[in-house]
Amino acid sequence: MASFEGTSGSEWTRTVIGLCDARLAAKADVRPLTGADVEDGWGCRDAVVAEIERAEFLDVEVREALVDCARHCTPDLAFRVLLTTMVNGASDRSLSPEQYTRMETIGSALHYGEFVVDSVEFLVEGESPSPV
Repeated sequence: MASFEGTSGSEWTRTVIGLCDARLAAKADVRPLTGADVEDGWGCRDAVVAEIERAEFLDVEVREALVDCARHCTPDLAFRVLLTTMVNGASDRSLSPEQYTRMETIGSALHYGEFVVDSVEFLVEGESPSPV
């Protein structure tokens, strides 16, 4: 097993992707990940950090850990964890329409598909649930 001590989060993520690609390629006719599938979100880092810092519902230690993740691992992972914490503790939080719009912009830049950022849309203040 490879040692990852002293490896940055992005290097670690690329290594894991490479190992997964190699294993999948040996098992079946599977194309390697490319383009948005290997995007780690560095172009969105500052926006992700800003949204994490605005998430006052999170304990200070959690916000700091997510900011560290965004700065030293991958902003994509940090943003996904932020969205998950919003959904999991939804009863005590809400989003302004402006916050949600910023999150949609980040999600779009990260090439997220449908329902990733949309998973928190129900938290937008004054929004009624979309009909299913």
